[in-house]
Parts: sequence; C-alpha cells; structure tokens
Amino acid sequence: MEICAVDREVLEQAIALKLPDFEDAVQIACAIQLELEGIVTRDINGFAGSPIPVFSPQKLRNRLT
Repeated sequence: MEICAVDREVLEQAIALKLPDFEDAVQIACAIQLELEGIVTRDINGFAGSPIPVFSPQKLRNRLT
C-alpha cells in the first residue's frame, strides 16, 4: 500500500484524464505517478477507462490467494 502526495502535477494529470468523477481521476493520476500495480475500490464503475488495473476487494483477495 502506498500513500500518494497530491500536488499540482497530479491534479493537472487528473484533469487531463477527463473522467466524470474528479476524485477518482486524482486517485488514478496518483497511481500513475507512483507506477502502482493497481487500485482497490468498491466503485469499479467509477474507474472505467483507467489505464491502471482496478480491483474490487474480493477480486484482489482472490488474486492474492
């Protein structure tokens, strides 16, 4: 698990993603900046079109076991 600093670069990248939910876009931009392997969320639909893999908690758990 990583904690990402949200700075101007992350916010500009989030805006450039042009997703309907800005908060989801910020999370994706953070994941891109840190080169993370994926995002875990219960709101899979909110991350449609993400260039980073998105996992539900259940899907991640299944992947790890």
